[in-house]
Formats: sequence, C-alpha cells, structure tokens
Amino acid sequence: MYKIFGILTAIALSFNVLGQNSASLREETVKLMTYPYSDPNPVAQPASAIYPYFTYDKYTAKGKEEEWNAVVLENEYIKVTLLPSVGGKIWGATEKSIGLPFLYYNHAAKFRLVAMRGPWTSGGLEMNFGVIGHSPTTSSPVDYFTRNNPDGSVSCFIASTELITRTWWQVEVNLQPDKAYFTTRSTWYNPTPLTRPYYHWMTAAYPATDDLELFFPGQYYIGHGGDPHKFPINEAGRDISKYANNNFGPYKSYHVLGNYNDFFAAYYPDNQFGSVHHSPYDEKPGMKIWIWGLSRQGMIWEDLLTDTDGQYVELQSGRLYNQAAAESNVTPFKQFSFEPYATDHWTEYWYPFKETGGVAKANEYGALNVVRDGDKCTISFCPVQKIDDEIIVKADGKVIFSKHLNINVLQIWKEVVSPIPATAEIQVVLGDYKLVYSDAPTDNRLSRPVTPPADFDHNSAYGLYLQGQQAFYMNNLAEADSLLQKSLALEPYAIPALRNLATIYYRRGWYDKALNLAQTILSVNTYDPEGNIIYGLINSNLGNNTDAMDGFSIAALTASYRTAANILIAKEYAKKQQWRQTLAYAEKALSQDSGNLDALLLKMLIFRKTGRKDDAEKIYGLIEKEYPLFHTARFEKSLLSGDTVGFISLIRNELPYQTLIETADWYESAGCTDEAIKVLTLSLHCSEQSNPVTGKTFRYAENKSPIALIRAAYLLHFQGKEAEAKQLLSTAETLPTHLVLPSRTETLPALEWAVNQSPAWQLKYYLAILNASLNNTDKAQKLLIQCGNQPDDYAFYLTRASFLNGEDKLADLLQAEKLGQTWRAGLALSNYYEQAAQYEKMLETAKKYSSKYPDYDVISMKYASSLLYTGQYRKCADLLAGMTVLPGEGSAEGHDLWRKAWLYQALESFRKGQYKQALMQTGKAREWRENLGAGKPYDEDIDCRAEDFLSALCCDKLNNPSKAAEYRANENKINERLGNKKEEVYQLIINNLTK
Repeated sequence: MYKIFGILTAIALSFNVLGQNSASLREETVKLMTYPYSDPNPVAQPASAIYPYFTYDKYTAKGKEEEWNAVVLENEYIKVTLLPSVGGKIWGATEKSIGLPFLYYNHAAKFRLVAMRGPWTSGGLEMNFGVIGHSPTTSSPVDYFTRNNPDGSVSCFIASTELITRTWWQVEVNLQPDKAYFTTRSTWYNPTPLTRPYYHWMTAAYPATDDLELFFPGQYYIGHGGDPHKFPINEAGRDISKYANNNFGPYKSYHVLGNYNDFFAAYYPDNQFGSVHHSPYDEKPGMKIWIWGLSRQGMIWEDLLTDTDGQYVELQSGRLYNQAAAESNVTPFKQFSFEPYATDHWTEYWYPFKETGGVAKANEYGALNVVRDGDKCTISFCPVQKIDDEIIVKADGKVIFSKHLNINVLQIWKEVVSPIPATAEIQVVLGDYKLVYSDAPTDNRLSRPVTPPADFDHNSAYGLYLQGQQAFYMNNLAEADSLLQKSLALEPYAIPALRNLATIYYRRGWYDKALNLAQTILSVNTYDPEGNIIYGLINSNLGNNTDAMDGFSIAALTASYRTAANILIAKEYAKKQQWRQTLAYAEKALSQDSGNLDALLLKMLIFRKTGRKDDAEKIYGLIEKEYPLFHTARFEKSLLSGDTVGFISLIRNELPYQTLIETADWYESAGCTDEAIKVLTLSLHCSEQSNPVTGKTFRYAENKSPIALIRAAYLLHFQGKEAEAKQLLSTAETLPTHLVLPSRTETLPALEWAVNQSPAWQLKYYLAILNASLNNTDKAQKLLIQCGNQPDDYAFYLTRASFLNGEDKLADLLQAEKLGQTWRAGLALSNYYEQAAQYEKMLETAKKYSSKYPDYDVISMKYASSLLYTGQYRKCADLLAGMTVLPGEGSAEGHDLWRKAWLYQALESFRKGQYKQALMQTGKAREWRENLGAGKPYDEDIDCRAEDFLSALCCDKLNNPSKAAEYRANENKINERLGNKKEEVYQLIINNLTK
C-alpha cells in the first residue's frame, strides 16, 4: 500500500500539484555517489564497549553511483529528505525559494571509519541515543513508518532498539503544511527494570564557509573533559563564534553554556541566509560546536567525506551539557542515568531564516535580530509561521515602539527604532510573550558552578563511589566493580556503592552475591527504594515471589520509583495469571505515568487474555498513534488479528532477530511463555529483507538466530514439550555461528540448559561469549577450552585466542590461519609476533598477507611496522609512499611510521658522517603525506624536536652555525610548550647521539 501511495504522490508532484498550505510525503529513489562499507568482523569481542554490536572493517576510495530509498517531506517552503538505511538520518533540508540548504546535503555517501562501529558519513541531521556517539545505528538501516496526519501535516517515524543499553528510541520527523520549520519529536524509553546509561545528542551539519557566523548565547564552553574556557571571546582574544577565527589548534569541541538559552543558529552574511535550531532549555540544555580544524589536519576530511559539497561544521543539541569523557567525571559535568521504565520526550524545531543579519533570539515563531548603533536600534524578524500580532519595544521597561504585524511565512520585517539612550536596556516582545528578547544581562546569564571544589577528595569512599558510578553509567562494568569495591573497603555500608554493585552482580547473573548486597542495603535502610527494587528483582529471578513482591511494594512508597515498582508488581501477578490484580497495578503505574508503554502493554495483554478484544484494540490505538514502531505492541496486535506477516513487514532494521528476542523478553518477564515461543520462532519464517548499504538481499530464514531458537527450545522444555524442544535445539546447532553475539542475562538459563542437553561446541561457544560479556571471564575461558578443536570456523579460534596467552594463543592463531587465510588471521598473527618481539616472523606474516590483501591498509600498515622493526627503513618509507590509507578520526599511524622511517635513516646517515644526506632525511621526516591519512596540523602544534635536534647536529658538522641555532631555538620553544616531556623517538635519538 505504501509503495503505491509513494508512486501516486510522486506523479502528483511531477505535475506541480503541490499547492499552498499543503504538505506532502513520498518515498522516492535518490542517486548518490556511494563509497560503501563492508566486511563485518566475525570475531566476538564481548569486552568491547559496543558489544553486542560488531564492527565493519572495509572501506573504499572507489565510488559508484547508487540508488537509495528516500522519504521526502515537502511543503511550499521547505523540503526535507531522510534516508532510513543510514540510521534514519535527515540527509538534508532545503529552503525552496532560494534553493539553499539549511542542513548540509551531501551528494556523496562516503562512509569512513568514524563511528562506534566504524562506518559514518557526513551531512544532514543524525540522531544519537545510548552510551556515546556516533551511535551504533548511525549508518545502518532502522525501522521507519510514514503517515499523513489528520491535521494536514506529514510524519516519518524512525526507531530502533539500542542494544548496548537495551533502550528503545523513536523520532517523529513532522512537517506541517503552513510552517517553514520541521520538528523532531523524540521519545526515549527504558523498558528494563534497571538503571541504564544516558546519552543523547542530535548532530546537525552545516556548510563551512569563511563568512560563517555561529550564534550560541553563552559565557563559556567546556570540553569533553569538563574543563571551562571563555566564550565567544576566548583567552587569546579570538572571537571563536566566527568560523574563520578558528584557524589555530586541532579539532574543536565547544560545549557552550552559561546562558538560559533555547536556540542556536548558523548565519552566512554573504548569502544573507542561515539556519536555526530551537528547543526549550529544560529539554535540550546541551549546545555544541564541532569543527574539524582549519589546518590540513582537519581539512583533509573534506575530501575524505564528500566529493563536491565542501567542508562542514556540526552544531549539536544534547540532553546534557557536554559529551562527557572519563576525565569529565572529576568535574561537575558527570555522566547521567536513565531510570527504570522511564520515558523521556522532547521536541526540536529546525528551520531556515534570511536577511536579518544574524540572530538575537529565535523560537518556533521565527528568528529575531536586534542590532544597536548609537541611539538607533535595527530590529529584523523572519517568521516561520504566519504572524498576526503586535510587536513592542521597551527601553528600561517603557514602551517606545509598537506595531501590528500581519506578515506571511518567511516575509522579512525590519524597522529602525530611535532614539534610544545608549545605556538603556532593551526588550522586544511579540504578542502575548510569544517571543521575548532582552539585552539585560540578568535576564539570561547563569551562575551555575563550572569547577569542582579544590579540596574534594576523589580517593575518599564517596569519591571512589562517584568514579564507580560514572564507570557504571558508561557501561564499563569491570572498572565500576573495581572502584566500588575500593569505596566499600573504606565504608562497608555506603548504600549508593552497594546499590550499584548489587546491580552489576545482578546483570552478571550472580544472584546469590547480589542478594547478599541487597540484604545489606535493607539492613541499613529498609525503605531504600532502589535497594528494594534490586532486592525484588533478585528474588523474582530466584523464584521467591513473596520476597519479590515485598521489595517492589516498599519501593512503591517512593514517588520516583512508584511507576517501576507497580509495573514489576503487575508482572508478578501476570506470571500467576491473576489478571484482576495485574490490571489494578498496571492502572496504578498509569496514574503516575499516563503514557507508560509497559503499563499500556500489560493492559492490552490482560484484555486479550480475558476476551475483551475491543478494549485491547483501543489500547493499541493509543499506542499506535504515538509509537507506530513499538514492535512489542505490534506483536500483541498481531495476536489479536492473526496478521504475523504484517508484524514482520515493518521490522526493517539491520538486525531483525534482535527485535524478536527483545519482544520475547517482554513476554517472558510477564510469564507469557506461549507468546514468547511464538515470537522467537518467527525467525523460521521467510521475509525478504535488504541492506541498501552493502547491497545484500537476504531472507529471514537465512538470517535466523540460533539464540532465538535456543531460547524457544528452553521454554518448550519448561512446558514439558521435550520433543519440540529437542527439534528446535537441533536446528539451532546447525546454524552458522557467524555474527551470533549473545548478550542478555535472560539468555543464561537457556544456554546453560542447552549445554547440558548436547555436546555441540556451538552451544558452549555461545555460553562462553555471553559469560564473557557479563565479565564472567574465567567461566568463559573454561567453556572455550572445552570446545577443543571441534570448531571448523576460523573466527572461533581468533575469538578463543583473545582469552589465551603464550603457546596456547599461538596454536589457536595458527589454526585460524589454517581454516581461513583471511587478512584477520594475518593481522592477529602479526600482532602476536609483534608483542612477542619476534619481528622476523612478524615481517614474514605481514608481508604475505599485505600482498594477498592489498586493499586492507590495516595489514599493509602492519607490514610497514615490521619493516621498521627489522631495520628496513627505506623499504618502509617506499611502501608508505605508495599506500592510500583511509583513516579513522584522529588517526596518525601512517604519518608516525613515515616519520620514524626517515628519522632512523637520518640517524644512520649521521653516524656514517653523511650529514647532507641526514639533513635531507630529516626534511623528509617533516613531510605530512596525506595519502597516509593524516593532514598537517599548524606548525605551532607539531612536535618536531627530534628533527630539530638531529638537524642542528648536522648543521654543526656542515659548519652552518646560524641554521643550527635556528633549529635549537625551535627545539627549546617546543620544550617550553610541552614541559620537556619527551616523545619516544626524540628520546631515542638523544640517547643515541649523546652517549
């Protein structure tokens, strides 16, 4: 139906039937020069920060024109294009009257190694939810749904489950018929009973031109580390809100704050055109400017990421003040958490404006600029919806100007108001305070502290707890465990540390240890709400229903945990099929959170179970209106209608089987075993899916999940259906282990049962990887060793090798090579020999694989390293000169190898008395060869002390004292800047030439 609608819409548009005050939506094909990514990494990395996702490792410098499915939203004023196959990214947005983009439109899909999982491409507007950006789905297909709304607007919904945090997000991109803005309405839901990490930023790209001005009201900016700096005039006196003034230093990350502000904007004076983002401060306090850097270090990325559209900047909006790195945790700007069963909503406005000369204030009504010149004040306003209202100007609280405005969308209004005393504070008000601008400092500036107390002890019990909490919020459970243990060693009854540690043990499936900690919490404070939640969860998993109900009931006394507690109580009753009580507690949860998805799902389930089909349909109508891609509700609807095919049809994301498992998890949590089995076995059905990025079309049956089938088999066993359980388990054993990455604690019992039913190595392997992901490393290693040499998959041996050392590790690497001489096996072997300082073997291995896989620069780089280790410096340099490296963000390995290869040659030449030759070679070391993936930074940011030191000695020998002095002066200058901290190659040369 949707394809037919799209075709008809496209035909209508081709005849210019898009009239005034109408909005259209269509799916169409767009052609982009595409540089695809490929080669998913089959080697399990359960300790990785992105697990259970895998990475992609193949990129290309050769592009070809490809067709992409696009969703286009359009009205009289703007056109917005989305690509569901690239994370649902808004690929670009254009103001139609002058044809300029107000979001950067990239005519090339040029995937490069930038994101968490590798592939990323620039431009448009990217949605990031989870732990850190760029998020796991940023370049892969997501679920999407399009709709024409009763109010005449059109919407495209995009959604995904973020598997690291187990949270679900949806963004509705909406375009109204009579507005020059589009909105993104985001919903983020934690459908789990546990606290999860919290990270969200919208990343918008804008063309980077010399005239670009950035309007970010604020007093200062902080970096990823939380360190404060002045803004917009920095400590060096530069106005860094002007793009051209950022011609210093490396990449820029300015998280701007210090004003109570709800907008930011980009403006291009040469075209009198710009772009605004607006959202209420309480919804989006985070505002960030990202600039690649104006030296070649940053500008090299222009060619790496686009063909024809030039450099860009990113302006980002976030739920928190900064994208906090680990070092930010010792500042006020820490990580944040997502509470159990919590739902967050926020709406953002994105639009073009023109001819105002800049922006002083902007919101959903339009962009206002106020420019004072002596006793004159020029006021310009670009509306993005029709305005029929009064505008007034006040000076020191007295009205000095008023006028009734009746202007259309994007119709510019401008007025010069005078005379105004130079010292007067001005306020501009549109209508009934629809838009308010004030230049009084007290109206906007904030006093929030931005530095930590100087005497705060980060190694105190509380300080260590905070560090552990922050590691916990970043999903680094091993580090969190260690830090929390240290905190408890100093204060054994610190309840916050006990809570976090109990949660970590619960997530690992260590229920007895977790229960002991939870009981300790309640022995100190019986009413601690989070302690009662974790106490209830542990007891529920241990089958202690009464204790579980007790924990949840006491947690419900605290308002902030009441919704979660009532949902958990409702599920305990659902397990016993006591539907009246289940409904009562679902209603209690809804009284606290009227739109809570779990509570609504429980009501829908209850009504279906009790024969109230019409009531169940009504609940689904409520959910579908807001969340058409919430698949658990869609599956529940399919149980009412019998339309399983319809349910499967909208699961269009990269990993559809994960959607099935996530849906089954919900039914298991409510004790609905039959429904869980049914959804898990849907992976046996055929439904064509396509990944437009890799061009691969597959069928569900070829993409089915052995984990889903094992889970279903276990549930059938639980029901006493042993023959069916055995058949499913047997099927699961025959499926490839390729990219099977179990991660859920809920899967542990099923895999432990399966391992006891069958000797198949695949089952032990899955259980080992799951245990490793839960930091049960010793158990994982034992299970992998028990697999022996049965596996016939090279990826298994590369995985197991990562758990072993010495000869055992080498044996697995050699077995991997024997089974599949892939570049991955060659790289792993080369790394082993490198770490063992067996450089000749490293050279032999890397050379062989570099020759066999010339398109993989990672193995060619390893070959270059082996040449360096074995003293073949010129050969290393010659190899590097002919390479083309497609780098990752911040990568400089190729340049580092190039530099060392020439410096070591220069050192040899100097020892031989070949001083001119040595001087030439230090000159080669100073070169930044962009074919190696790194552009040259500004001279003042380069550490060339090794080159200067050796060059000065050469000049001494060549009787050129003035040049030698020049080199030494530069060396000393860098020493002062870097505090005499010496890099490895510099120290090596000093040691060799000053003995």
